[in-house]
Amino acid sequence: MKTNSNSISLLVSLMLSVIILSGCNLYGRNTKPTDNSFSNNVERIISESSEENIETTAHSSVSTTTASEVTSVPEETQFQLEDSMLNSILSDTISFMFEPDELYMCDVNGDGTDDCIWIKDYCSMLICYKSGDELHVNFPDLGGNFRLELYYSRSLGCFIIRRVKGVASYGFDDYLCYSNGVFEQDSVYSFELENGNVTEEYTVRGDIVSEEEFNDRVFFYDLLRLTPVDYVPVRKTNIPSDQIPVLKDKLLAWTTDDMNKKPIMTDLNKDGIQDLVISFNPQDSVWKNAVFLTDSLTPANNFKDCTLILLSSEAGIEIRYYN
Repeated sequence: MKTNSNSISLLVSLMLSVIILSGCNLYGRNTKPTDNSFSNNVERIISESSEENIETTAHSSVSTTTASEVTSVPEETQFQLEDSMLNSILSDTISFMFEPDELYMCDVNGDGTDDCIWIKDYCSMLICYKSGDELHVNFPDLGGNFRLELYYSRSLGCFIIRRVKGVASYGFDDYLCYSNGVFEQDSVYSFELENGNVTEEYTVRGDIVSEEEFNDRVFFYDLLRLTPVDYVPVRKTNIPSDQIPVLKDKLLAWTTDDMNKKPIMTDLNKDGIQDLVISFNPQDSVWKNAVFLTDSLTPANNFKDCTLILLSSEAGIEIRYYN
């Protein structure tokens, strides 16, 4: 368990980060004017967050809260927080624990909705998408350490990655299609140099073909090259701010095995509504709430801690992510 002193230091750091990122959007650089009341009250917020206050708010935040305790809205207009609404929050949490370098958007499962493709170190890939009410997460083993080219095939209607590698003795040009959670090799050109002799081979869908047939297949893909999408670690939601206590309980349900997790509830932006600060780490049982499509994902080896701030606003809860 962290000391109270560490909790204060963490809160100070997070508050300063919130000021910097205030108004940002996860999938673009659209910003809104900074809330002056938020900035002007930061120093007072820090001074009021004494050790006793942090301990009290942290302890009280663990208690279960029901929807009836946080809203008095007439029944016919009462907001219902569905479990499926947490999928995007879980997806973002996992993604930012991955510490990605780039974000690409593509419909990877053919349901008509663009999904998140995260690239780290320009060679590791994390794919997150919904299938029904389930969140699917894939950390595919692409078989090498080389930069990837990402495409969408307009003719096949699928996500394609291209791997190219060439050294003195061998090389290949490989196209893999994403289907049902796995990458399937569709076409590949390879060569090998041995004893001064070069052996070349062209393959399409498992069959040996001529160079012309290979080129025709690549042309048939009608490839659209994907480009990175600007992003910052903030997601805006339409979940009413009075649902923060209910959302806190659902977030804690992801990590029921960690009895020492004590989120902090405090009014960060001084609007009269308690905001939430909660952290997750690779050992949390958050992973049981997602469907993982590969055994190569090892949270302890591939991820780092991620802290969420749930900040109230008139438009709905803003969720901000920090490593």
